[in-house]
Amino acid sequence: STRVLAARKNNEGITIRIGNRSHQLAGTCFEISRLRFGDNLPIMRETRFIDAGLCPSLTDKNLSGSLYELYRRFGLELSEIYQSLTPVILDGDELKCFNLDKPTPGMLLEGASYDSAGRLVELERSIYRGDSYSFIVSATNLQT
Repeated sequence: STRVLAARKNNEGITIRIGNRSHQLAGTCFEISRLRFGDNLPIMRETRFIDAGLCPSLTDKNLSGSLYELYRRFGLELSEIYQSLTPVILDGDELKCFNLDKPTPGMLLEGASYDSAGRLVELERSIYRGDSYSFIVSATNLQT
């Protein structure tokens, strides 16, 4: 399940660097923070920055469901995604968020998602609990 923590307009834009490439949402975007649960335990705190020009009435929608489904309703199909995964130690506010009592390993995922027209739809900064989450990667149709 998902609990929406905050949904607001961000007029400052945001830039995330993944590898040697910067991904920038300039101007107004929506900043959506959600807490994701697995077996009733908080396992991920995600923050997504979504281009307000591509999804103008996004905050009027139900933000606790699939954001990808909402993108489809706005006529957007994601076709290119860049992500980085970095180990971190959960402390401070993150301990409270995840109901932890001591610093715990976690993972920071930063991502950029583009649509088929090459437009940057969203940037993501998500924190995962390292003690209850694993990542599995699969790739198909690889060009050699």
